[in-house]
Amino acid sequence: MNDNEKLLTRFYEAFRHSNFREMQKCYHKDIEYNDPFFRINGKRAQAMWHMLLEKKGNPKTKDFKNVSANDETGSVSWNARYMFSITKRFIHNEVEAEFIFKDGKIISHKDSFNMYSWCKMAFGFVGIIFGWSFYFQIKLKRMANKRLDSFIKRHPQYKE
Repeated sequence: MNDNEKLLTRFYEAFRHSNFREMQKCYHKDIEYNDPFFRINGKRAQAMWHMLLEKKGNPKTKDFKNVSANDETGSVSWNARYMFSITKRFIHNEVEAEFIFKDGKIISHKDSFNMYSWCKMAFGFVGIIFGWSFYFQIKLKRMANKRLDSFIKRHPQYKE
């Protein structure tokens, strides 16, 4: 296992144990994070993991596999099973992650998953009918970012 594969394994072992502080140590200070809900960087990206993992409903089961990396890039397949707090519906999210490394840390992290599938699990019939809609997905992104804004207001260490 090379150094970047060890870094990714450390990141996901911390995720598995809901240890956001250890995850944050794996990120470069100029981290750029992107997924279907967020396009964020720096302290805001670190705050997102803190927010997600401190919640009572944080993913109960978190697994990862297929850790692969070279000197510049890496990838991991991971999944999480959890209860979506708004609807109390069960989610099983399967994610493909891509990384870029700089100075022995993660400088870029992109998580990809099927947003429509997520919406169907999270919202049931409403997700089936509207989850494919660009406007519905934008509304979800705005809600997630407002929640992160509120979290950062309560945790000033994440203000840029």
